[in-house]
Amino acid sequence: SFGSPKITRKKSAADYSPTTGTCQMSPIASPTSSKEQENRNGPSNGKRENLNHLSINKRMESTMQDNEFMVLLSQAEKSSEEFMKIMQNLSSIQALKGSKELENLIGIPHASCVFKREMQKTKELMTNVIKQKLFKKKNSGLPNK
Repeated sequence: SFGSPKITRKKSAADYSPTTGTCQMSPIASPTSSKEQENRNGPSNGKRENLNHLSINKRMESTMQDNEFMVLLSQAEKSSEEFMKIMQNLSSIQALKGSKELENLIGIPHASCVFKREMQKTKELMTNVIKQKLFKKKNSGLPNK
């Protein structure tokens, strides 16, 4: 009466192509290789996360270098202020003694002004470099048109 029922395999959603909605007819794998699939989907298996981590490390390293440079620049400015005070003291001594040898040792009478100007230029340039880096970082996060 009741014959043995036919065993039918239910098809899951994974058996259907998401693009065409059709079912694969052959049990043989599709012609696309796993490398092609990986290239189409971009880096996987943690590779994308690793790339993001490397990018973050580069940015942090760059920021740390900028900070170190600014600290050194600040120290140089403080040293230059001390240097200028010493030069003024030497100039005062030289004026009191009227010695040309001391003037030759000190160098150009207005060297301290030139030195201070150069320090200021360096500080401004470094500040501009840091601003440009921050601007590039800010804009690199925006999608391209």
